Amino acid sequence: MAIKETKPAGLIAVMGGTGTGKSSFINAIVGKDVTDVGHGLESQTSDIKEYDFVMKNGLHVTLVDTPGFNDYTAETGGKSDLAILKEIGAFLKAKYNEDRKFSGILYLHNICDPKVGGSLQRNMTMFKKLCGPDPLKNVVVVTTFWDEIELVQGIEFETELKTKDRFFKGLVEGKSKFVRSGKFPPGEIPEGPEFLSPISIVSELVVLDPVFVEMQKELAEGKTVEETSAGAELYKELEKLKLQQKRDVIDLNEKIAEMKAQHIEDRLTREDEGKALKGQIKEWEARQHELVSAIAQLKQERETSAKQRDPDLRSEIELLKTQHAREILECRFQIQSLLDGNSIDAFRKTQLEKTCEDFKATVSDLSLSLTKLRDTNQREAVERVNVINQLRATHGKTLDDLAEARSNIGQLTSQLQASQAAQERTASQLDKVKSRSEIAATSQAKTLSELNTVRASLAEAERNFVASQNAQDNTASELMEVRSELSAAHKRCEETESQLRESRSALESMKLELAKARAASPSPSPSESPGSNATPKVPGIREGGEGAKHPPRPRRNYFPDLMDPSRQHPVTSPTPPVHPDSKLRSTAPVHLYLAKKAQGGLPTGKVR
Repeated sequence: MAIKETKPAGLIAVMGGTGTGKSSFINAIVGKDVTDVGHGLESQTSDIKEYDFVMKNGLHVTLVDTPGFNDYTAETGGKSDLAILKEIGAFLKAKYNEDRKFSGILYLHNICDPKVGGSLQRNMTMFKKLCGPDPLKNVVVVTTFWDEIELVQGIEFETELKTKDRFFKGLVEGKSKFVRSGKFPPGEIPEGPEFLSPISIVSELVVLDPVFVEMQKELAEGKTVEETSAGAELYKELEKLKLQQKRDVIDLNEKIAEMKAQHIEDRLTREDEGKALKGQIKEWEARQHELVSAIAQLKQERETSAKQRDPDLRSEIELLKTQHAREILECRFQIQSLLDGNSIDAFRKTQLEKTCEDFKATVSDLSLSLTKLRDTNQREAVERVNVINQLRATHGKTLDDLAEARSNIGQLTSQLQASQAAQERTASQLDKVKSRSEIAATSQAKTLSELNTVRASLAEAERNFVASQNAQDNTASELMEVRSELSAAHKRCEETESQLRESRSALESMKLELAKARAASPSPSPSESPGSNATPKVPGIREGGEGAKHPPRPRRNYFPDLMDPSRQHPVTSPTPPVHPDSKLRSTAPVHLYLAKKAQGGLPTGKVR
């Protein structure tokens, strides 16, 4: 006993942009992780995938996960929108050939994104063109991620989508249903008929009447993917994208030119500031060198002056000391002489004392002069020290100025390094912008090449179609000519058969006459030798033939082009044998004639 296969009740397509939670939604419906869940902005779906599962009521359902039209990323080698549309078209055509209709279509949208961007808008437009106006009643819009947004704010976003967005407003007018979904803990699902679990949404779809989407109908009519409404919309979007890319490239080039001009201006300003600082540094270094030279020269002059004055003072002091010592010795000698002679009188004693007092006063004056000289030298030394201290202070200030200048140079150097780093970052950003422009240009070139390929294929198909129509028209006219030629040949064959019948009847009568003549002929004359080979002439009998037979008549060639071996086509088969009495014997090579006629090997015209 054969096991009957269980046919799925219907197809349910799951569509939506990147980051809308399609994979998580499918896993929740099937009840296990059958597809990877992405946590970034890159799509986890690159091919069309089918997931079969059985519901609790025993009904078999097939979920179809389709890639979004905004999933293209050149960096990751993603597929273009045209390639995705061709894959979807091939899938829909295969399902149409299997007579598989869609019970429903789920379109997922992230409620946290109230504003629809350009790529998402393109995705929605392609979805609408792919489905058509009729199946919109089988479309359910599932807004996801309600667990990540406040209920009041989510309702505001949903109302804004239904009333202001052109795509969702069209779905509302097409009687599509809107439901809400999210990853809520058990028992915490908000109240309301709009909040449904994924399996409940599928249960409502499978009871609807299955329908064919618009693209299936168009492909069934013989249109190519490029000729469908979705394909035309894609080409329209590609043209818009091409214009937008051109505008973006122009804007980027303008920004790059502005950044280059600003960078050049900043570099020139920094160079001028650096030159000014270098001039100040050189000036400060020159001043420092001058101060150091002045200090050294002053110090040298002071030392030279001190060295020049010290010997004079010392020589004067030594001279005074020598004179004072000599005078003291003389006084002592005189006093000693007086003491020894006991002949000094009071007068001389007084003079000597007075002289001693004078000597003492002189010594005191010399001591005062020496003290003043020492004080003068000390003051000069103090002044020298003060001057040296002032020079040192000036030198310290100069060093401070130099340190400040070096600090300013360091700051300027750091600013210059920061500027160079900013310049490098700007250059890297420019490189990124250039790479993005190149990627955009590559994508644009790829899209244009695909568009040109499709256009070329369409033009080639159109030319082939026109050529096929022309060939059919030519074949029809040639068939009409062949039919007329065959009818004429048939008439000639009938005439030839009538002539052959007349010839046969004449031949039979001639045979009878010959037999009668033989029977009535006399015996041979004696003059005729028995071994003679002479044959009596019978009236109506040609020479060279057998006694009662006509010579063979040459067959008329009604198809000289076919009967000539040198003019036959190499692929034709030999002429089949024809019975002599058949009425169709003259039409035996007709199939060869038709074959050569179709191949263009024979000139057009009537058969001779």
